[in-house]
Amino acid sequence: ASPIRVKGEKAIDGCDIGLSARTAFAIRGRVVGPAGNPVAQATVKLKSADAHYRFEGAAPDAQALSDRDGRFEFSAVSAGHWHLWGEAEPSSPASGKLMGFVPVPVTESDRDGVNIQLARPFQLEVTIDGAGLPVHLLPVDGPLEQEVHSGGPKDGKIAVDRVYPGRYRFYQSTPKGEYLDAIL
Repeated sequence: ASPIRVKGEKAIDGCDIGLSARTAFAIRGRVVGPAGNPVAQATVKLKSADAHYRFEGAAPDAQALSDRDGRFEFSAVSAGHWHLWGEAEPSSPASGKLMGFVPVPVTESDRDGVNIQLARPFQLEVTIDGAGLPVHLLPVDGPLEQEVHSGGPKDGKIAVDRVYPGRYRFYQSTPKGEYLDAIL
């Protein structure tokens, strides 16, 4: 399909524009804090996993605020794979922003009862044998904003800051002739 652009009051003759109906579904759920309590006024973002965002900071497909009971709803979602991303400011800013990520497949019906568990970021410490090159964690089930990188090694360990619970692919550059044997 090609985009049709009309400027001013020009008439378009000889074009057939076909429209097809698509079924829309709802995603409903709650945002809860680290202790399981509802989080009011949390920002909930919906991003297509099918459209794979190539850069951090891409605008979400939709956004909502949770109500006083932590509930949220996206009422017109097409079938596909989606990432839900919740965030809220903690009561103590020094502890880091609360965030949570949930993959949500939408197929043939509404998705009810989707919980986004918010968590504080933590530091992951990695022990590396050999060269100790920086570590890169790429999210499997979350948006690229969940991606993190480490600094260089210190005392045989690499610290990765701002890690949130979730699934990640582990990458580490290795010098020529070396490889990553195992993640234990």
